[in-house]
Amino acid sequence: MKFTVDSRFLTHEDLDPAADTVVTIKGHGKELIGRGAESSEKFVVYFRELKKGLVLNVTNGKVLTKCFGDEMDLWTGKKISLYVKPDVEFGGEIVSAIRIRFTLPSTPKAPEPQSLDEFITEINMARSRAQLWNFVTKMTKLRLPEEDRDMLQKSIFQRMEEVPETSVSQTA
Repeated sequence: MKFTVDSRFLTHEDLDPAADTVVTIKGHGKELIGRGAESSEKFVVYFRELKKGLVLNVTNGKVLTKCFGDEMDLWTGKKISLYVKPDVEFGGEIVSAIRIRFTLPSTPKAPEPQSLDEFITEINMARSRAQLWNFVTKMTKLRLPEEDRDMLQKSIFQRMEEVPETSVSQTA
């Protein structure tokens, strides 16, 4: 077991070093950080998902300012990713530190159909008109020969005839 000292503020040890931690900014404040002659007031950002706030160093402050502007009151409700950077130089030493990433980790999307046959199979498996309308949208974005587009369009509208009318309310 590793010896640690509990801190009022987030440290890199509070985060998973292997993954980003997505958080929503709840607010901010200025707090006295440090003790005695070493103490100074620093900005702290608080998050809905975490009990501890993050003391803003220059680097993280610049990232937030670049992302959301310098008016801190407008940061409330914005999502960011916190991550552990293991190779930060501080005081002549290489240490781990919390960094902010504006880009949130993406959630994997279902793969798009690769062939006409796959597209038709997905159309035939659709259970609602909303799903079928999504295929119409996808189809317009694909660069297909006119005859393939006509065949897909025919399949979609034929399938719409088969889907119960009650499915329409799901799209509203």
